[in-house]
Order: sequence, then C-alpha cells, then structure tokens
Amino acid sequence: MGAHGPRRRRTWLVAPLVLLALLGTPATLAATEVEQPVRITETPAPSRTYEGPTAAVDPRDPDRVYVAAADLQTAACHVYRSTDGGASFTELDGPDFGELTDCGLNRGGLPQNMRMKLVVDTEGVVYWALAVADPAAGGARNVVLARSEDDGAPWQTTTVAEAPEPANPDDAVANFVPDLFVDPFGQAPRRVWVSWRRSFTDAAERDTEGWAALSTDGGRSFEPEVRGIEANPGFDAPRIVMDDEGTVYWFQRERPPSPEEGEEPAPSPLLMARSDDDGSTWEQMEVGQEHLVMEEPLAAVSPDGQILHLAWADGRNGDLDVFFTRSSDRGATWSEPLRVNDDEVGNRRSQKWPRMKVAPNGRIDVAWYDYRNDTVDVPEDDVEFFLGEVNDVYLTSSDDGGHTFSDNVRVTSQPIDRSLGTYNPQYFVEVPPGLGSGDDAAFLAWSDTRLADQETGAQDIFGARVTLSGAGISWAPVLIALFVMLGVVGVALFVLAARRRRSAESPAEA
Repeated sequence: MGAHGPRRRRTWLVAPLVLLALLGTPATLAATEVEQPVRITETPAPSRTYEGPTAAVDPRDPDRVYVAAADLQTAACHVYRSTDGGASFTELDGPDFGELTDCGLNRGGLPQNMRMKLVVDTEGVVYWALAVADPAAGGARNVVLARSEDDGAPWQTTTVAEAPEPANPDDAVANFVPDLFVDPFGQAPRRVWVSWRRSFTDAAERDTEGWAALSTDGGRSFEPEVRGIEANPGFDAPRIVMDDEGTVYWFQRERPPSPEEGEEPAPSPLLMARSDDDGSTWEQMEVGQEHLVMEEPLAAVSPDGQILHLAWADGRNGDLDVFFTRSSDRGATWSEPLRVNDDEVGNRRSQKWPRMKVAPNGRIDVAWYDYRNDTVDVPEDDVEFFLGEVNDVYLTSSDDGGHTFSDNVRVTSQPIDRSLGTYNPQYFVEVPPGLGSGDDAAFLAWSDTRLADQETGAQDIFGARVTLSGAGISWAPVLIALFVMLGVVGVALFVLAARRRRSAESPAEA
C-alpha cells in the first residue's frame, strides 16, 4: 500500500496540469447553424433592382437586426428591422431628405457605385450614412447621416458633404459611397467619423479623392472636412477607425493611373495615416502591402481598442483572395497577411468585396462574394473586373484575435445567377454583401436574383443568420500540452528512480 501512495500523488499533480492546458486551449469557431435565407425586400414590382445592402446588430439586443438597401430602379432607399434575429423583417419609415430623393446611382458622366453603412452603438442609437441627390441638381450628390434614438423611427438627418449645383453637367461633383465609424470607447454624445469618395466627370480631368468629417456631438453636426491622404482611393471611401486613446487611423489603397498601351500596370499600395489631434494633422505610414490588383481595405478595432485589424482582397495568386493582418502596436508593424478563404490557391476563382465586423466579445467575422462554385476561370488579363457567372456568400470567423480563422461557411442556399440583375451590362455594378455581428451569431445580407428571369432581371435582398460557437479543439495547443505532460511525467519518473537508487544504496537501519 505504501509503495503506491507517492505514485498516486504524482499522478494527481500531473492531471491538473493537463486539464488546465486543455481548458486553456482556444476553441476553433464553427457554424452551428446557417439558417434558411429570408427575403428582406418585399416589393412586388417585377423590375425591382435592390442593391447596396448594409447590416448592423444591436449590441444591447442581438435579436434586433437592421438592414438597409436601395432600389436602383426607383432610386429609393429602404431600411428594415428584425426583432427575431433576422427570421423576419419589417420595413420602417425612412428619413425625410427633403428634395434629396434620389438614393440611386450617379447620373450623367459621373462614376457609378453604391455603398451605404449602418451602425448601432451601445446605447442603441442607429446611424445610417448614405449618398442622396436632388434629381434636378444636375448630378450633384451629397453624403448625409441619418440617426435614430428610438429603434429606427423617427430619424434626424445631417448633411455631411454637400456638392454644389453645377452650372453644366461637366461640372458635377459626386460625394458618395460613404463609410462610417462611431467611437465605441468614449461617452455619449459620441465622436462620429463619416468618410466618402469624391468623384468628377471625365471632362474635369481630376482624380477621385477621399475625404472625411468628424462630429463631436453624436452626428448632429460636423466639423470641416479633412483629407488624410492625398491619393486616389479607388472605388471606395477611406476607412477610419479610432483606438482607445483617441488616435484616428485612415486606411485606403492608392489606385494607380491606367497604364498606357504596352505598359505594365503599376502596383496598388495599401496606405495608412494616423492623427492624434482629431484629424487636424496626419502622419502617413506604410502598411507594407503592394500588389498589382488590390481592392479597397476594410478596417476594424478590437473591443479593448488596442488591436487594429485590416482585411482586403488582392490578386497576388492570379485571382482575388481575401487577406487579413493585425497590428498590436497601433499601426507601427503588421502581422504577415493571412489568406482567409480556404479554396485551392491559384484556382482561377475569385473572392471579392470582403466585409469585416468585430463582435462585442471580440470575434472577428469576415464575409465576401465567392466564385469558387463558378464554372468560368478568371482571365489572366482581367483579374480585377471580371464578374463571372455565379457567386455565393461565404463567411469565416476568428476567436483568437485574428491569429487563425475557421473553415469557410457557405451562407447562401443556392448560387446567385449574376447574368441577371446589377452585374449585367445594364448596370455593371457589383456591391459587397452586408454583415452585422453579435456575440453568438452573425447576420449577412446580399443581393440575390433567385426570383428573377431573363425578362424581369429582378434582384432582391436576402439575408441569413449564422449561429457561431466554439466547436472542437485547436490541435497545436493540445500537442503543446501533451509535450508538457510527457515532460512532467518524465521528470517525475526520473526523480522516483533516483530516490529508489538512493534508498537501495543506503545501509539498513539497525
């Protein structure tokens, strides 16, 4: 009996170490349920063409989900609310923009694109940044911010960027495709940044510009606009985030000029600027990514305000892939980019227009339009603009701050036929999906042509909730724990053997 007592005690010493190691192992996120997609837009018009979805989840109540989009046929904006986690939606009365009734695409010789952004802060205030125009204003388009303190009704509106009414169509200016960041670290009224793209007609011979404006009173009014980086940002607005110390970060790519015939295309670098004085001055810094084809970056910040996240798509592998990087030293250095789509590398199938959100618990969600199920290869000479025939929406998540990402999850229940709707030559407009994130689930919204035919080309907004939880063990930490356990056991056996030798060599007591 006495010979077995120490061995049992040593076993009990080792077991808690193994248990603690396993309990400390981060779980790998898995989609426990992708709910059946629901149609959010219910307009019966055969020629309806909804596009530009944006989604947001109320951090106080994750069953409260907001989605907004525009009908390009009627140039009207629509906003919807769900109180059951996205199982059903009700259309809300939208803001009154007065004469600014055109919520569609730019007119005349101005570039075409469609973006808008919804955010819900921790007090439940709903913010909606969008671009609208007076149809009689000759193409001039303004960026406005609508806000609601009562669950989406009523709304108050503020003009953020106003374009002058042009004397002739060639002088038209479009402020559009806005982005939005609401400071989650300060107290109400919160700091609100709205950024946008400013574009001109071909006759103006001016590059697209990126601009932004700050509100220090929760979006009720805005300070004069600023320009953090004087470079062409491409198709989207610059992305702005703030950290817990109030530092402002501006991210964009630089779209190079189109190459002349016979010239090689120039690379498109990823740029960053940082401001410690609310945008009065900016320090430009390098992120370190520069590729021949790069889509606009997405920026986010961790819930503690100390980790910066970036996601984007680029063509380094011969088709567009989605990449992620993080900075834990406020933008001074960045991690090696991590490819987050898990299809075969270089398979001539693109992943385009990613969207990224950080849930209140710190989980990072990234979603995008994915062509892995298409049958058409991306041409070598058209990686950036090739649309393909069918795509799906895919999602991946990280619960360890972006060090690793889960297996990709297909959210759409059937491929989206892109020969119909806005991707066809009538519009030639492709817009990212919408993404909202709560602690236990993500909600995605996308444009979908499943109810269309060749005659109508109808396009709706569909959406689906994806419930996420830890499922399974990350094997690298488990192996480390196993080696630690074996090491502890080995040391214990060595000590035990040494003690036995000493005991055997000691003279017997008289």
